[in-house]
Amino acid sequence: MEPDWHDIVSELDCIIDEAIDTLLDVECVLGGHDTITPVTAHNMYDIAEDVVESGRIRRAEKSLAWRHKNLQI
Repeated sequence: MEPDWHDIVSELDCIIDEAIDTLLDVECVLGGHDTITPVTAHNMYDIAEDVVESGRIRRAEKSLAWRHKNLQI
């Protein structure tokens, strides 16, 4: 069965949009504090990309561990 890539990409796009909205909310809450440097929307987009990349790495590690475990059996 072929995965429905359009739905998968749409869902990931929604997740990234929600993450950016959450980061914007955090910026608004913390914006009044002088000790915290302001974060621009571009920086938050970069952070969201880093989170996505981290998820890919974790998924790849789990897949590698699963393959290694199954090869030993």
